[in-house]
Amino acid sequence: MTEETLTIESVFNPDVDSFNNEKSFPDLKFVIPGMEKPLSLHKSTLGKGSLLLRQVMKRKQAADSVDKDTVVWSFDTKKDIDRQCLVKALRYLYGETVVVGLKDGECCAMISTF
Repeated sequence: MTEETLTIESVFNPDVDSFNNEKSFPDLKFVIPGMEKPLSLHKSTLGKGSLLLRQVMKRKQAADSVDKDTVVWSFDTKKDIDRQCLVKALRYLYGETVVVGLKDGECCAMISTF
């Protein structure tokens, strides 16, 4: 760790190779407004790591929604830093250690994402 970054080691089992990898049999499209295309992710991974995402996926399943295999992030991602931090947080759920900048607003964006 330097004075300008913070390293956050993931507590989750490493499975970073499956992140946004069509060959890993993803079962969820994760749409981040402002990003060109959705991420291909895994419900089980997201559900284990995030109570919020688990609740969203349960509601969609219970409603037998047509788009039950798609989650659209409903929080503000107009700024590039917010989108980047959301992707870092998702990668953290896949077991990746993330490095967060402390001086460029990234730390605040990461805290709000977590």
